[in-house]
Amino acid sequence: MKKLTSKSVFGKRRTSSRSGTSGKTEVTGATSAPLTGPFAGRVARFRKLTPKAFRRVLVETGIIDQHGELTAKYRTASKRK
Repeated sequence: MKKLTSKSVFGKRRTSSRSGTSGKTEVTGATSAPLTGPFAGRVARFRKLTPKAFRRVLVETGIIDQHGELTAKYRTASKRK
């Protein structure tokens, strides 16, 4: 019996469009799986925020300061003074 190679096992993958066009391929067109878990709703809300609004949330929660630097609590041990 002939040994199957990965190419023959998985079949041919469509990877390109006609010349001069672009389109979704099997790999790039796939959507990611929906988020699940205890923080899925919160992550979904953060993804909808604008960069400015997200930064404001980080400042309000004390993760970064007004200059965009991590606060002492969130710095690594080597950067703490």
